[in-house]
Amino acid sequence: MLPDACPVLGIKLMNNRGKAKDNSPSVDRIAPSLGYTKGNVCIISHRANMLKNSASVAELEAILKYVKSGVRARG
Repeated sequence: MLPDACPVLGIKLMNNRGKAKDNSPSVDRIAPSLGYTKGNVCIISHRANMLKNSASVAELEAILKYVKSGVRARG
């Protein structure tokens, strides 16, 4: 059964036809090395899955630290 909302971002999940959208449900492996096995998957939004897809925890923490610091581009 699909959750109503993404457990990561809290956005409402919608079954979109065709190309995946930010709010499309996506299967996420909790421990990637264990594959798509029972107990090792959860449903999150496509956006959350793409955000965490190739980043390490250290990279995600660095981005969070940067955003929280309030640094903004100067133009």
